[in-house]
Amino acid sequence: MSIFVCGDIHSTLDINKLDGFIGREDLNENDYLIICGDTGICGFSKEQERLTREYLRKYR
Repeated sequence: MSIFVCGDIHSTLDINKLDGFIGREDLNENDYLIICGDTGICGFSKEQERLTREYLRKYR
């Protein structure tokens, strides 16, 4: 098991910060990503909120 920590990912503005992490081939269901700070899911437009939620749900 590995635990990874990252900072804010302000919705669709910079959610691509997670692409390098999620694309790793050495990850499995026992690994965790902890996002410290806000994810920006709420507070932006409804469309940005929907896109951010869809992106994150793929990886739970």
